[in-house]
Amino acid sequence: MYAYWPHYYAPQYGNDTTIFDAPPLHQYHLSHCLYILLQELQCRPSTDLDTFAFISKTHSANVDVRIKKKCRSHEAMIQWQDENSFLNDTEMKAIPPRPGQKFLLPPEGTDPALDL
Repeated sequence: MYAYWPHYYAPQYGNDTTIFDAPPLHQYHLSHCLYILLQELQCRPSTDLDTFAFISKTHSANVDVRIKKKCRSHEAMIQWQDENSFLNDTEMKAIPPRPGQKFLLPPEGTDPALDL
């Protein structure tokens, strides 16, 4: 959604703004999402084999780029989440901590004033 910053956020923050002008919570959210993507690439890389094929007129082996992967349906995952979630964001934030609850430290560099 941040790739489409002008479309989604220009009405709220102005036409000349970018993610770097956003409030810290937006910047933290973007950083979190990028880190999750990095983890996925590092922890679950594709182990698919790329095959080679001889292509007419080249007379040499080339990587076969006609590989079709079966991707997950993002819409189906969101639908499942909506149908199976017990609490929405507002309800989740309203849950009080238990007595003696241990708290994680906020991510390094996060503004302590943020209500994460």
